[in-house]
Amino acid sequence: DECNPCMRTARDEWMPLSDICNSAEEDVAYGFEQAVVNGYTTPVVTTFGDLANLKADNAEFVILPPIVEGTPKAVLDGIRALAARGVPLLAFEQVVGLEDLFGVKRVADRKIGYVKGESFAHKLAKARYAADGAETVLFAAEKCGAKEDIPLVLRKTGASCRTVFVNAPAAAIRRASFRTVYHWGQDSLSEPLKAAMREAFAFLAPQPTVKSEHGLASAVVTEKGDIAVVVSDEPPIYKDRTAYPVPFRFTVRAPGIGNAKIESDTDYSVVTRERDSLVIRAAMDRDTAYFFRFGGVRK
Repeated sequence: DECNPCMRTARDEWMPLSDICNSAEEDVAYGFEQAVVNGYTTPVVTTFGDLANLKADNAEFVILPPIVEGTPKAVLDGIRALAARGVPLLAFEQVVGLEDLFGVKRVADRKIGYVKGESFAHKLAKARYAADGAETVLFAAEKCGAKEDIPLVLRKTGASCRTVFVNAPAAAIRRASFRTVYHWGQDSLSEPLKAAMREAFAFLAPQPTVKSEHGLASAVVTEKGDIAVVVSDEPPIYKDRTAYPVPFRFTVRAPGIGNAKIESDTDYSVVTRERDSLVIRAAMDRDTAYFFRFGGVRK
C-alpha cells in the first residue's frame, strides 16, 4: 500500500521503503496549509503554554494537534478556557476529554477507503468517533460501493464558540504517494476533503484575513506583526479562455489595517481604506504571483 512502497536497487531487487507516518505533525501542517491558501492567518498550537495568549481578536480560529489519552488536565482546561473566550477550534483525529466541545463520542474504529468518488488505501485511515451533537460536513465510506455513513468532517456551534473536527489523520485521506514524493511528511490530495475544509473555515470564521476576486490569496502574520499576502494566478490547465491581464480587487481585514504601510512588487491602487479593512486593485498576468506587505498591523 502507499504507506509501504518499494524501490528497485542496482541489483534489480525490490527493497521496501518505510513512509514514516507522524500524523500529529501532518495534521497541523495540513490544517495550516489549507487555512493559508484560503486567506486565513490563524495560529497553530505547537506549545500549549501559548493558549493563554490567544483570544478572538488575534486568532480567527486555532488549529490544535490531536488531543490524546493522558493529555494533562491543565492543557484540557486551557483549551476549554480558550473556547470560553469565544475562539473557534479546529482539531484532528482525537479529542480525548473534549468530546462535548466538538460534539462527538468514541466508537469502535472504522476503516476509511472512499470519499466522494476517490478510492484509496492507508493503514492509518480510520475514524474513531461518531457524531453526538455535531453536524457532519463530509461523509466517507469503508470502500467504493459501501454506504457513506462515516463522519469525516464535523462541525458544532457551541454556547461560546464554534468547533470543527476531522475524524481521521488528514494526510491518510488519499495520501500523496511516497513513491513519487520522497521527503518527511506527506500531503492529502483529496479534493472533497479540501472542499470540506474550505466550508469548515468559512463556518469557523466567515471573513478571512484576505479574499481575492481572482486567483488564490494566501496570508501570514510575520514575527514583526506585518501581514504578508501573496495573490497568484491559478488558471485551469485546459480550455482557459481568460483574457489577460485580469483586473481584480482583493480585500484585507485585520484590526488597524487601515493605518498599515503597504509595500508590493507590482503596481496597485487603494480602492477603499477603513480602520479595519483595505480594498486593493491590481491587474494579474497569466501564471504570475504578486507580493504585498502591510506593515505594523499587529504589535
